Amino acid sequence: MAWLGNPRALKDFFSKLKIGSKNFNVTATVFLENVPNFVYSYGEWEIRENSDEYQKTDAFTIEFRVTVPANGTKTITYTAENRF
Repeated sequence: MAWLGNPRALKDFFSKLKIGSKNFNVTATVFLENVPNFVYSYGEWEIRENSDEYQKTDAFTIEFRVTVPANGTKTITYTAENRF
């Protein structure tokens, strides 16, 4: 029996993540968030949606450089597609 559907359809899934940072300083601070793609770190992966600019530093990690206001918070969200 032949498979007539998309052979990759059962191998793709998406993860939506949210990261929060709180700055207790009286001045704004730049934070560097290194985020390992630890949920499914094998195979190919790609960021589909992101709230802030990021850099893919290696096969398993993305890096966000964000400014958190004085006595404030910053939330980073992103959606990753994993294929294997």
